[in-house]
Amino acid sequence: MKTPAVIIALIFIMPIGLFAQTALTGPDEPEMVVPEVILEVEDEAAEDVRAPLPEARELPLPEFSLPSPQSSGEDSLDLPVMADIPDTEIGSSDSGADFFSEALVGGGINNRLVGDISLYRLGEGPRFSLRFAHDGTDGYSGEASGTGYFDRTDQLQGTVQGDIQGGSGVWNYGLDGSYLENEQGLQGKMNDASSIILRSTAASGHLRYPGEGRFDIGFEGNYRNTRHLFAGYQGESEETVLNPSVVGSYQGESLLSRLTLSYRYHGFDDEDDNRLTTSLLAEAKLASMEIGVSGGLRWDFSGQMRYPVSIWLDGAWKDLLSYNTSGGFRVVEDQWYDLWSLFPFWNASLLPSLREQWFWEGSVELTPFGGFGIRGSWELQIGDLLPIPVGSVSAISSGGPYEWRERSGNALSTGATLFWELASGITLGTGWSGWFYDQPEPLASESRFLGYVEYSYREGLFIGRTDISVDPLEDETMPRLGFSLAWRAAEGMVMSVEGEDLLEPFIEGGRSWTGPFIEKGAQLTLQLKISL
Repeated sequence: MKTPAVIIALIFIMPIGLFAQTALTGPDEPEMVVPEVILEVEDEAAEDVRAPLPEARELPLPEFSLPSPQSSGEDSLDLPVMADIPDTEIGSSDSGADFFSEALVGGGINNRLVGDISLYRLGEGPRFSLRFAHDGTDGYSGEASGTGYFDRTDQLQGTVQGDIQGGSGVWNYGLDGSYLENEQGLQGKMNDASSIILRSTAASGHLRYPGEGRFDIGFEGNYRNTRHLFAGYQGESEETVLNPSVVGSYQGESLLSRLTLSYRYHGFDDEDDNRLTTSLLAEAKLASMEIGVSGGLRWDFSGQMRYPVSIWLDGAWKDLLSYNTSGGFRVVEDQWYDLWSLFPFWNASLLPSLREQWFWEGSVELTPFGGFGIRGSWELQIGDLLPIPVGSVSAISSGGPYEWRERSGNALSTGATLFWELASGITLGTGWSGWFYDQPEPLASESRFLGYVEYSYREGLFIGRTDISVDPLEDETMPRLGFSLAWRAAEGMVMSVEGEDLLEPFIEGGRSWTGPFIEKGAQLTLQLKISL
């Protein structure tokens, strides 16, 4: 880390040395966004290969109502943001503290093993949670175990929150730390390596003083260190991101304003980038809507300045219509952690370039009569888009076989869903989603049609769902069929079974993922969740 980075980081972090971060309520800073979840993969020696990226494997604790089984999807990839620990009375111990725990265990075909254990402490004194999770599969699409067709994710996470009495009042603090390790087998396609390993250590924290009246001030900080390597190949890539901030806010009856000053250090191997950002946010609550605007100044230590700005609107009309939309100009600061999570084969030799783009996004939901509704969403990007990985798996290097190719153009994401909740506990739904690009040529796009049926019996005592989707632009047009069944067997106990991509065995050679690699294929998993 360069000397200016150390000095400025210490100025911001010293006030929160023992404590750490959750962001103050309100929209995210205007310059920070998460990359798109779809990439086009271009091979210099062959035709373009388009592929949906795999899930980012941050493991959420499963809920009692099971999500629809999907083979891939979008996940938040930001630095860890601390979830508020519920202040619920469960039954006090002699110390005045409340303890409870949740555990999920499961297993399935293709040697899948799932485990997720959490412990919580509530009540008086500091509140905390501890969690360990594991999910692993060995043997894709009928391939034998031990042949490189595998993946696993292990995660350890801890959170603490509380209050301390200071000379001028009560300060609120919080600290969140996590360790995540993902490993993806290379399916025997690379002679020099057997798997890709991604290791991430992250922390975030806050220290906040409510102040007098409607004003408060706080210190926040985020840190992440990421290491990326090919097992069996010497050398690894390392990325470090540090982002401390000072935040002051005013909360009135119908007006929220917030001023933020932050520093960001982004280091990768022997290269680094430093910047300062100041932003001002204002949000007003009207009778049936909220409107807000934010703007800021981003100054690189190299002397370049950028001015992100955005405006948003949220509202509703009776029980018939709800909507939200936002737009403006933003600076996208990609991290290799995000990009490796989406596409692990990147050749990370340099810091990702900043991407500047205009955007407009939003969603609408219309419920013209009871039980029937229409949802729609869109996102338009104009400017610098997510770069294209170019190369082949035979060109392995210390960072990865795919090089980085920047691109600019227009991208449009759209989606629409119709749903009908019947009085008998049955919900029917159908919809469509797609991505459209004007670069590279010819037009690259993704399109998916879907439908689902869900049934809930006696307020969730039994929940069942089946869904099907198809992408007519994929090389394999075999639909993706899945289901989930959950039964509340007793108080605090839920048994479930899930199936994913059940028609995949009818695809010769498996469902293609990217290049010569295949997806994990059909899955069938039995799980038990217990809350104590």
